[in-house]
Amino acid sequence: MKTCYGIEVEEATIYTRKIFLKFQEELFLSQKYRVWKSNVEETKKIYNVVLVGKEKPVYVVILDASQHIATCTCHMFEFCGIICRHILAIFVKKSLVDSFPRQYILDRLACKAIHVGVWRGWRLRVLEGFIIVLGFTQLLYVLLVYGGMFCSRYGPGYREPDYGVAALETEPKGTTTGLTGARV
Repeated sequence: MKTCYGIEVEEATIYTRKIFLKFQEELFLSQKYRVWKSNVEETKKIYNVVLVGKEKPVYVVILDASQHIATCTCHMFEFCGIICRHILAIFVKKSLVDSFPRQYILDRLACKAIHVGVWRGWRLRVLEGFIIVLGFTQLLYVLLVYGGMFCSRYGPGYREPDYGVAALETEPKGTTTGLTGARV
């Protein structure tokens, strides 16, 4: 572990290794930031966060103290799903680093997402003789791939309903999510 914070140990057991290393780096780098409160509005506190020794860029973090929900102007959590160093710097200052708020742990980035599908219940039947059972993200990927193959083969104006995706139906209970490649 790079820090002595309890959330680092907690996140090591929750996140996948790759995601945890990114989180760990954000937590470590959060120690290099200076935080000061700029405004208070009812239950929300507005903080400015800047790298020590620098004046810019200044990141603005809004912390709802009653629910421990923070948003940052860098929007890293919204884009990547990993809480940013600016919010972590505030959590360190406010001593909120013993346990991690659950709303910042996304199931799709957790270890259990490898074993349990994030979106259960989708099956994609492809006309080339395969039934592929997919999670939602994989489903979208396959649709994009087959859509691209269709457009490159027939041109964007051609419509043939039987090519690519023949049917999209709900997966029967008891089947797993993931690429199976079972023959029809």
